[in-house]
Amino acid sequence: MHQDAGKLTDATHRERSWSLKWYLLVVVLASLLPLLVLTVLMLQRFWDMQQQVRESGLQSTAGALSLGVDGEWGTMEAMLKTLAQSPLLTQGELKAHYDLCRNVLDKSHGDFIVLFDPTGQQIFNTMRPFGDALPNPFTQSRPAPADDPQGLPVGNPVTVQEAFATRRPVYSHLFVSLSAGRPVVTIDMPVVHDQTTPYVLTLVMFPDTFSQLLNQHVRPQPWQTMVIDPNGRIVARSSDIENYLGRQTAPAILQMIRRATSGSGISHSASGEEEFIAWNRSPRTGWTSVVMAPSGLVQQMARQSLLAWILGASCLVVAAITLATFVARRISAPLSALAHSAEHVQQGATVDLPPTHVREVLELRRALDIAANAVRLRNEQREKLNTAQALRAQAEHENQRKDDFLSLLGHELRNPLMTIAHAAALWPGQGELNPQTRKAADLIARQTRQMTRLVNDLLDISRINHGRLVLQTDKFDLTVLLREAAEEWEPMIRENSCNLKLSLPDKPVWVEGDRARLSQVVANLLHNAYQFTTAGDSVHLALTHDQVDRKAAIIVSDTGAGMDDQSRAKLFEPYTHAGEPGREGLGLGLSLARHLVSLHGGTIEAHSDGPGKGSRFTITLCTIEAPAPSSTDTQEMQPPSLRFNVLVVDDTPLVANLFAEILRRLGHDVRVAAGGAEALRMMAEEPPQIVFSDISMPGMDGYGLANRIRANPDWSDIYLVAVTGYGQPHDQEAALRSGFDEHIIKPPDFEQLIALFQRRTCHHRDVAAVR
Repeated sequence: MHQDAGKLTDATHRERSWSLKWYLLVVVLASLLPLLVLTVLMLQRFWDMQQQVRESGLQSTAGALSLGVDGEWGTMEAMLKTLAQSPLLTQGELKAHYDLCRNVLDKSHGDFIVLFDPTGQQIFNTMRPFGDALPNPFTQSRPAPADDPQGLPVGNPVTVQEAFATRRPVYSHLFVSLSAGRPVVTIDMPVVHDQTTPYVLTLVMFPDTFSQLLNQHVRPQPWQTMVIDPNGRIVARSSDIENYLGRQTAPAILQMIRRATSGSGISHSASGEEEFIAWNRSPRTGWTSVVMAPSGLVQQMARQSLLAWILGASCLVVAAITLATFVARRISAPLSALAHSAEHVQQGATVDLPPTHVREVLELRRALDIAANAVRLRNEQREKLNTAQALRAQAEHENQRKDDFLSLLGHELRNPLMTIAHAAALWPGQGELNPQTRKAADLIARQTRQMTRLVNDLLDISRINHGRLVLQTDKFDLTVLLREAAEEWEPMIRENSCNLKLSLPDKPVWVEGDRARLSQVVANLLHNAYQFTTAGDSVHLALTHDQVDRKAAIIVSDTGAGMDDQSRAKLFEPYTHAGEPGREGLGLGLSLARHLVSLHGGTIEAHSDGPGKGSRFTITLCTIEAPAPSSTDTQEMQPPSLRFNVLVVDDTPLVANLFAEILRRLGHDVRVAAGGAEALRMMAEEPPQIVFSDISMPGMDGYGLANRIRANPDWSDIYLVAVTGYGQPHDQEAALRSGFDEHIIKPPDFEQLIALFQRRTCHHRDVAAVR
């Protein structure tokens, strides 16, 4: 009884059920019906939009045409500006400049060039031989005939006069040339020399150039394009230019284009046909580019687009119904097979689906397997990413610790180095020294410089690796730099029983770069050369200059140990020593030299014929023209003429006292304070003119002292100098932000101190002059 009822129920459901494909078709049709209704409603909107698009296309064409005209003017202006800046004009070489202009016209735009003087007289005209008598537009120009509305003025004195008056390039309107007797347009370029305008150089062009430009941009008939000058006259037209050149634009069109810089509108042609017009006026020249097309053509194109849209939509509807039918069949069959398989599962049987009927299920299972594999792979990648991020964070932490360590190392090394350097500098001043003592003093000074160089190299490599090294560029003579380097290193090379040979050009070789950094590079190469040169050998420092290619080559060569190919390949790597082990230094000099030369845009190369055959290092740099002499150059080289009241602030008495003694040797009155608090008390009693202060001090550090000094208006003239072992860029920025005027790194040499007092002397004079 129950089985019969179940069968009856199943039969009833089968009678009432629909196939899945019919449901899919209904869904597709139900989805398409609102779309079709919406399509009908959007037809009018689409029609309007198509017309707007076509109008926008005309406006875009007008804009592109205007850019093309501006580009043509820009090319002419650039060429004319280059000719106007020729030294031939200022040197009076007018015939040579005439020949130059003719040569340029053979390779560039433009038909002829005229040179005017302030009276309007043509000096030369490239249409005629040099020296011919030429007309004067200031006196011979004639306005357009009053009885001929289409006539053009003859001659154009206005733009030439405006160029003389404003010293700026001026674009002309269309006029008849006195020289050529034909309509032309011009650009007038003033020739400025020593705040005067002796000439105006004028490029004269026939309108054919712009007609050719229109033919490159114009679309096929019945579109028309034309170019109108600021007076409303037609300069170029895409067709029938012979009948339209110089004619006044139709008043209706002229009224429209003068209302706005760009836009579009409806006008009528001479035959009464309605036309759509788009225009764009150049703010640079005042010329207007116009595109015209019959309104019927614009509407026809919109209708064609609309028809294409309707046909496309119809095809899409048919395709959608066909595709829905096909997809329904592809889905219903495997689902039916899956339903039968589900019945077998309910009965406890193993599901054995035929491959041909359960392919979709197998693909679903395969997709699930792929998804599971993808999830597993994503988890593994996420785990690897987390590990990589942890390792990167650890590496960055270790790198920061290394930078902090290097900064602290530099500070801790520079304090004792400053003490040793100052003691060595004061030692020779204590009366006559016996040879052994003198030798010991020189040895201490030399080794102090070596230690300072090693510390600076180590910190510079760290700055370069982190992109923090900033060049202080200036223009200077390479021959002077190399001569100073030779004077500094010649005693040490001679002490090694070697010879230093110097070969420099007779004339200055000017470059632009960081003088101190290039001196550092040369010093590293000289140090490397004499270190690997045995007694009796030679070190050669030379400079060559290729004036044609503007290249200078600094060559440091020696006749010493040389190197093999394997050593040369690793020569510029950090912490690498060339030749045999045991040499002094950290192996950073050549690596630092390569980085510094690269920052100057140059190259450095090493060459050796082999062990025992010497080495040669070549630095190639770009040279510049010699700069104009400055009156401040000689002023900065003069020694300071003032005796300053100086306060030295340092919590290390030995460092402070030695530094104070050095400053006294330079002729200044010096007092010493053991910290920031004591410095403020001494300043309250007698304010100094210059304060040299350490940064890292217990209690009140150097930054706090600078803030207290700058907060007191009575101490506004005090010159603050930070003297510290911390030399990173952020240390310098922190010092300047806190109120210091300068930041110098321990140990400062005499040249630094002398230059500092020279700058302070100039500052003192400037303040006194203002007061």
